[in-house]
Amino acid sequence: HLPLLLAASVCYALVLCVVALYSLSGQWLLSTTGSDPGFYPERLLQHLFIGAVVTGIGLRYLYLNWQLRLREHSEMQARIQALQSRIQPHFLFNSLNTIASLIDDSPREAELAVEDLAALFRANLQDSRVFSQWSAERDLCERYLRIESMRLGERLQVQWYDASMKSETPLLSLSLQPLLENAILHGIQRLPDGGCIIVRASIDGEQCCIAVENPLPDRSAGDRSLVDASGNHLACDNLRHRLHSVYGDRGQLRLSEQDQRFRVEMRFPLVPEA
Repeated sequence: HLPLLLAASVCYALVLCVVALYSLSGQWLLSTTGSDPGFYPERLLQHLFIGAVVTGIGLRYLYLNWQLRLREHSEMQARIQALQSRIQPHFLFNSLNTIASLIDDSPREAELAVEDLAALFRANLQDSRVFSQWSAERDLCERYLRIESMRLGERLQVQWYDASMKSETPLLSLSLQPLLENAILHGIQRLPDGGCIIVRASIDGEQCCIAVENPLPDRSAGDRSLVDASGNHLACDNLRHRLHSVYGDRGQLRLSEQDQRFRVEMRFPLVPEA
């Protein structure tokens, strides 16, 4: 917690004090046993010189290692922010399309949607942190779903299963909303009758698991599966890179498709890698 120069000076002085103490103790011990009576200042200076050189090399190594860690952390932060910024314009574009479709027929709903959108981006612009809390992430998603429900009506149903999640559980900011957006774009809105999106969030020991399930259109109708859709592929790749940057190999994103339902499962530890 000290300034760099002061901290280095204190460390340097402490090491030299220890060297001097041991050098003097050694000479005193030899003199009391009669092996080498007398005090030799040049021996003390020699020990201090060797200690000063070795300590300087060690502190220089620690300083370079610290600088490397800072640079890697800065690069990781920049990479995460770049990946996150690629998601936000997509979200903004679709939200504006939703609002535009409501202006003529439902101006009041369009006004409410604009207020929700303004609140979402106000929160994003004011908070540039990599992490968010589960309560804040769910609130953001509910605002987005409220905007989409104005466009899709009863065709969009959402069920949340997150009883075991604590409101302060940390997770990557803006990580769940893109998964819900993909579920709507590549699933719900392609189905004439719509469908239900299921969000499951739970804590298993030191691991957190968040899964999003949605129905898929019939492939025989000519629709590609969600796994093959380029928009979903980009969003999932971005999220996978963000998970790996923060959590390493402990952050995983799994995609699966069964019985015309698509599932995205995001797993990560509650504590990121140091």
